[in-house]
Formats: sequence, C-alpha cells, structure tokens
Amino acid sequence: MAKSIICILFFCGYALLPAQDPGPLFMAKDQMYQDRNPAMPYPKKNIIGLPEMRGQIYSETGTLNDWNRKNPDGTQSIYLQDIWKSLERKDYTTEAGFSIKSFSFGKKYDRWQFNLSHRIRGDVDFTYNKDLVGLVAYGNYGLLNVEPLAMTQALDLRPRLSTSLYQSLGIEAAYFINDQWSLGIGADYLAGWYEVDAKVRKFDLDIHDPLTISAKEDWTLRSADLIQSVSIDSFNVKYDGQALGKHPGAAFAVGLFHHTSQWQFGLQVRDLGWISWEGKAYSRKAETNYSGLQVNDFLNVDGGIFDHIKDTLRTLTNVDESNIKYRTSLQSRIILDAQYHLSDRWSGGGAIYMVNNAPATYWRVMAGTVYRPSQVFEFGGDISLDSYHKINLGLFGALRLSIFNIYMSMEHLPGFFNPNGTSRLGGSMGINLMWGE
Repeated sequence: MAKSIICILFFCGYALLPAQDPGPLFMAKDQMYQDRNPAMPYPKKNIIGLPEMRGQIYSETGTLNDWNRKNPDGTQSIYLQDIWKSLERKDYTTEAGFSIKSFSFGKKYDRWQFNLSHRIRGDVDFTYNKDLVGLVAYGNYGLLNVEPLAMTQALDLRPRLSTSLYQSLGIEAAYFINDQWSLGIGADYLAGWYEVDAKVRKFDLDIHDPLTISAKEDWTLRSADLIQSVSIDSFNVKYDGQALGKHPGAAFAVGLFHHTSQWQFGLQVRDLGWISWEGKAYSRKAETNYSGLQVNDFLNVDGGIFDHIKDTLRTLTNVDESNIKYRTSLQSRIILDAQYHLSDRWSGGGAIYMVNNAPATYWRVMAGTVYRPSQVFEFGGDISLDSYHKINLGLFGALRLSIFNIYMSMEHLPGFFNPNGTSRLGGSMGINLMWGE
C-alpha cells in the first residue's frame, strides 16, 4: 500500500503552489485578472471576463535534468534511484496549484462597482524525505544494500499530504470614497469536490533484518469523496462526481486602494474562509512486530508464502475507520503592492505577498517595471525572492485590440526555455472584453 500511494502522490504532485503570479500585479491599472484588489477601480465601465487560467508548480528535489537517464534506444527515463542519490537528510516539499476562472462580469457606476465571477481551484502539497523515496525506489531488501543507516536504525518516514479541489461563485463590490480612496469587499460561496489531508506524527520502520517487520505508527488520514478505503496492502480511490455542492463553504476578501497622478497603493486580504466536509477518517496508532518465517510456514501454507505473509500482516495491522464531519480553513493571502508612474510609458513598483494556514507560512517579495510603447501594447519584467530562498525572474505583457484585452505572464522565465532544468514553473493568461469610459 505505502509504495503505491507514495508513487502516485510523488508524480501527481509534481505534475500539477498556492502562490501569486506577480506579473499581473504590475499591470493592475489596465487589466482585469484573478485576485485583483476588490477596491481598485475598473479600467472601463463594462467588463466581461472570458476564461482565464493560472497554474504553478514547485519541487525541492531538483530538476528533471538531475534525474533524466538516456536509454540505449534514445528515449529518456526518470529513475527514483537517481532522485534518492541526490537527496539530503531533510524534508522536501512538492507544491502545485491551479485556478481557472470560467467567467466574470463587472460594472462600474459613479461611486460603486460590482463584479460576479465563477472559478475552479485546486492544490497539492506533499512533504517527504530521503528514507521514504529510498524505500519506494529500492524496496526494503535493496535499500539495506545501499543505505548503511538502515542496518543500525529505524527509518523515519513521516510523509505529509494535503490536496483539495473546489469551485466558487463570488461577488465583489467597491465604494469610491473620493477621487483617491476606495474600499472593496468580496464574498464567495464555495462547493468542495474532494479533499485529502494526511498527518503522520510517527512512522518508524525497522528493516535491519529482512525477515522482520517492525513499525511504530501514529497517523491519521481524512478524506472527503476521494479515498474510499485503506488497508495494509491497498487503498481505493473513487471520485463521486455527484458530490458537487455536498461540501459547502464561504470565503471573504477585503481591499483598500489609494492612488494619485503618480502613485498607487493597494492592500488586500483574500480567502478568509472555510469549507465543511463530510468524509471518512482512517487512523492507526500502534506498534507492529512480525518476526520472520519458520520452516513449517513453507510446508503448510497453500497459495504461496507471500500471500501468507500479507494475510498475517492484515490481522496484525488493522486500520481504524470512522465517518467524520470536519472543516478546513482556506490558505488566506495578504498582498501589499505599490507603483510609481514615472511617465505615461514607464512604471515601477513592488509587492509583498504572504500565504497563511499552509503547512508553512509562505512569503514573497517582488519588484517589477512596466513599459508602454503605445496604447495597444505593454510589457514588463519582475524579480522576486520567496521563503524557499529562490530568486525568480518573470515576464508579462498585454495587448489591447479595440474592446479585446489579452494578457499573459510567465513566472520563473528560464523554465520556459529549459523546462527540464528548472524546479519551478508558473504562469497565467486571460482575455477580457472592456468598453465604456
């Protein structure tokens, strides 16, 4: 069971960060985009937002170039053994997130503006260590041959996983206090599709004797409409598409915006909210010891000795299961940004971004500049440093053709030229129709 789960989570997590793509922040005055400050005045009186997509991925374990191995036939493969060799003895994180806005409609009046929107959001956060990857890559027999510590001490596995998928229908409103100050609020109704949260407080596995299993476990796995059952050698994943609306929630946002002819400042707090789930909890807190095999085992067991071992382990390692109702908090975000308009063509600014309620608080400090050679086209770049001590370079641009507005941004620009050589990728793209002065 453990090997199957770890393989799926490791690669699914890598294929899909609850972080803000910074590019649109620096086009904020002229563009509509997801997570725009609800207090910021719209560029036009009427706005229709067409589908908009945003996604990001980050892995601490390295890049694909670190793991790729060229096969004799010219193809390339990734081997877990190569990943294991590159890891140190610490926790590693793989994070991913995406958000798709299906539509939005905004309207601005003299002192008020309103917006209605719908979107789908998902995220994955998986934490693991070298012992866990080694056990999956080599198995207990193979790991004993390459990891001397496994002969003298128990392996400390302790993975952590959280993932969820939900949709939201939201409304935002802003009031223009005067020509320089405005205040905005937002509220969303949330409908959860599925959620999984695994907390492993202890999982020590002693494999120093190949014929002995010794495990100290203290873990809880809760899931709503995704994992249907868990046992020692298997788990059942089944998504119920009819669960839409079964898990309700709410989210709130508040923003403050100030601008002059040259300066603009924004402060917003988003995703203050929760989702209520109905699901199952699987847990185990025990110590398991299964000592070896006797000659009689080989003589008396029908159907194979390994089936006998598996059946015996099932009787020794039962997993407790219960129906539960629980609530999860959203990963609330705080965004503070400022811009100075040097001229009609040049602007520069910076932003501070923080994510709370995550496994670890995430922060990011960024700076960027925008150049507008004409009223039709603008582009710019940004540089940022985050809590992983990673420096990121980004590029963004926007094109305005009559009422059509198209924008695109790329986070960590080198990754788009050499995807195999980066551990982070991200970007966003959107189309809007805007008209009316």
